[in-house]
Amino acid sequence: MTPGPVIGRDGTIYAASNAGVLHALDPKDGRDRWTVDEHGSYGIDQSTSPAVLTGGEILWPGPNGNLVAVSPSGTVLWRLAVGGQVTSPAVRADGTVVVGNNRGLLLGLEPTSTGPGEVWRLDLAEQSYGSPVISPDGTTAYQSVLSGVVAVRDGSVVWRWQVPSEIVEVSPAVAPSGTVVIGTNDPYQYGLDPGDGSVRWRYRRDAWTYSSPGVTGDGIAYFGDHGNRIVGVDADTGEVRFRHQGPTTEESPGDIAIWTAIAVDRDHTTYAGTRQGRVYAVASDGTELWSYHAGSTVDSYPALTGDGALVIGTAGGKLLAFADR
Repeated sequence: MTPGPVIGRDGTIYAASNAGVLHALDPKDGRDRWTVDEHGSYGIDQSTSPAVLTGGEILWPGPNGNLVAVSPSGTVLWRLAVGGQVTSPAVRADGTVVVGNNRGLLLGLEPTSTGPGEVWRLDLAEQSYGSPVISPDGTTAYQSVLSGVVAVRDGSVVWRWQVPSEIVEVSPAVAPSGTVVIGTNDPYQYGLDPGDGSVRWRYRRDAWTYSSPGVTGDGIAYFGDHGNRIVGVDADTGEVRFRHQGPTTEESPGDIAIWTAIAVDRDHTTYAGTRQGRVYAVASDGTELWSYHAGSTVDSYPALTGDGALVIGTAGGKLLAFADR
């Protein structure tokens, strides 16, 4: 279960397997309320997540290159052939959606119960491992490609930032101020100016990162790396606000690396999953609170429920829910 789960407004957990089945799960016991089987495997090396619209419809970036719209009761409403590996849809405040694929295609949509309503289409002509994110004012979408980050407005490129060396394999994140945060496989994490893509700051990681950053409402950007570290910096200045060093000894063959985005709760407790199969929680002062060995790689991007449970998938086919006590 590499795809990341999301939580509906009523608490329903929507989680997909790499076998191409979307599950709607009861948050109390994890039992299926319904499933949708699209009969195709996907997403083995990339965590993508559905989006839940205000009306409760689920937009699932599923197998066979399709974006699948599903009703709250589990009925398929329509399928849009995007092609390639469809990435996580980004929903704007007005209900419109930006979605892409791993070939660099971006689409602007006005989804309805009867169809996707394509507004614009843009080919960035470059491979992407990331998903689009939306600026706080809703006007701009930011998409990572292997060479950097592209800012897109109304289907046109506003600016491109090119990473000085190496490549980008994660999604960007946007701070409340508009600063765009991105990790790369060069030694640095970057904060970019939303107006022109110039570098506002950079933080030296000295490690690769497969961990898409996330920014909290108070402007702290959290990310993990291949050194099994979690770092939180001021999203506007790059000043370090939080640091945690996880275990550096291999428990099994392979990288000792954080392979998920970092989930952060209202107390600034951080949660992460690793290549070695460990899920752990770290307090705001950097102290580890608990850990759990899942038995296989954890690369599913995590979700937090309204009552504080952590939901995360594993490469071994498990979806786990942890109560933070």
